[in-house]
Amino acid sequence: MSDRDIVDRYVDGFVTETEEVALVHRATLEHGVDPLSPALGQTIGQIARAINAEAIIEVGTGVGLLTMQLIQACPGAHITSIDSELDYHLTLKEMMPELEIDPAQLRLITEKAEDVLPKMNESSYDLVVIDTPAANASACYDAAVTVCRPGGSILVTRCLVGGKAAHPADRSDDVVAYRTLLKVIEQDDRVAHAIMPVGEGLAWVVVHPDPA
Repeated sequence: MSDRDIVDRYVDGFVTETEEVALVHRATLEHGVDPLSPALGQTIGQIARAINAEAIIEVGTGVGLLTMQLIQACPGAHITSIDSELDYHLTLKEMMPELEIDPAQLRLITEKAEDVLPKMNESSYDLVVIDTPAANASACYDAAVTVCRPGGSILVTRCLVGGKAAHPADRSDDVVAYRTLLKVIEQDDRVAHAIMPVGEGLAWVVVHPDPA
């Protein structure tokens, strides 16, 4: 086991799942969806709480694991969650009464995010979380900046591909796509950013406020 694996396991050990998150976690695994590491999910929830996010877009619902974590972190927020897989949304809708999710708080859109985001209101969201395969993340990034309010945040999950992005010899499709996206973010003068090596990796992008 590498030092990175030891650290990840150690950090994950500090995360305690609520009953609701544990339920959705099991459903996620049953559907063959790869869940975010516990530490990364917790970090995203803490960022959402810290910035007091009230209007959130989630790109990549899955079966709702991160959705549930965002709801618990920001119980007063309204969340729009987008995924092209109808079966995932149907499963989440079936669980919503048991999870005590208010249907008025969560809007599920079953379409491709790259088609939906350009139609959403500009400068209207506090937080956009992108948790999709690398190619989809790249396709959604520019629209995510547009829909974020000035000072709002964009979180791109798994961007270090569990550390693989740091190995120059790795030329696999996901690694190359995330490296390319991180370079786009680095060169984007509309935003500031930080790359966080927690879990599979997290890019925290903040849209510059409007000039005073």
